[in-house]
Amino acid sequence: MIIQTRLFGEIEIEDAKILTFPSGLVGMKHLKQFILLDKDQDHPFRWMQSLDDSSIAFLTLEPQVFHPDYRVPLQQQEVEPIGITETTEVLVLCIVTICREPKTLTANLQAPLVINVEGRMGKQVILLE
Repeated sequence: MIIQTRLFGEIEIEDAKILTFPSGLVGMKHLKQFILLDKDQDHPFRWMQSLDDSSIAFLTLEPQVFHPDYRVPLQQQEVEPIGITETTEVLVLCIVTICREPKTLTANLQAPLVINVEGRMGKQVILLE
């Protein structure tokens, strides 16, 4: 499938790599389908491009890159809708914000993206702790 994006222009993606977030994202319930783009293999960042709105892409990062002890305490009922079990491979990403100050980034550790790698389904989880 070929998609048009604001940041990367026209790109070809594999249907089998589309991620579905059945509940959307916090504050953006209408955004349900995404693709992860590794635009530069030399850094740990990935772009999560919306397929529902070509103008939206989130810079993401695995939190263990800068916070090795980071863990997401998940309850089974929270992740059951996206097919996560004890044996499921899970990818956790945090949305990164590029601040106005040069070379300053922040990562949202309070609302990580939890992705069932095999089922290609995800959920944004709000951590209250």
